[in-house]
Amino acid sequence: MIVGHHSGAPSEHVVKYVRGKPAMEGRGLDFLYLPSITKIVSVPTHSLDASFAFEGRTSDFQPLRVEGEVVYRITAPRKAAAILDFTVRQKAKGRRNNHLAVLKRRVLGIARSMMVDELSGMTVRKALTASSELGRSVKIRMSHSRQLNDMGVSILGVHVMSVECPAHVAEAIEAENLKLSILTSQSSGNMLLTAHSDGQVEPRGGEGDGSSAPSIQCTDNCPFRGLCGDFMRNMRGGRAWCTLFHEFST
Repeated sequence: MIVGHHSGAPSEHVVKYVRGKPAMEGRGLDFLYLPSITKIVSVPTHSLDASFAFEGRTSDFQPLRVEGEVVYRITAPRKAAAILDFTVRQKAKGRRNNHLAVLKRRVLGIARSMMVDELSGMTVRKALTASSELGRSVKIRMSHSRQLNDMGVSILGVHVMSVECPAHVAEAIEAENLKLSILTSQSSGNMLLTAHSDGQVEPRGGEGDGSSAPSIQCTDNCPFRGLCGDFMRNMRGGRAWCTLFHEFST
């Protein structure tokens, strides 16, 4: 009579079935068995991780790419074994099929659906700076997923490593940031300047001391020539301080 031997790893939940009925169950079991009447199911219970790269759109219809990983673990081996076949081969080591890969695809499918839904409720500006918030929200939602619960899977963490947008979207955001910076500089200026058609800029509406600062000449290569009155705040030695480029004019 041929007798088999099974030695389970400490991180695997093993169930020994004899004639279709569970005869022994636990972690890391070591036993002899008769292959003709015995079936062995071994479910890994250690933590598993799955990297992802999802595409989605924000509430303002901008495309984004989110990269990160989901960390999960089978905490209900009986449930997992009822859905996926973790039966151990009797003539060779390992399982009949790589059902961990199937489980990984299902976990990532659920993660993708929830991540895309979260992105659809954010503007592109919000999403680009909300990696931690995205990870927390998706983890909470996955923890309450009925599909994952039916598979006996618990989510340990969802980590968003990066949120990226296409180059043209980044350029548009940068241009808008520059515009906002200019408007902020205008509103916070402590000196009003008036620009003349000859390119000179001189202060008006001074502090009330009756003195006037010397006028300055804008350079021809300045991309904001003619708008200097919007940026220059302080006059020092005949030169104006540019709040946009953080340097004195020539």
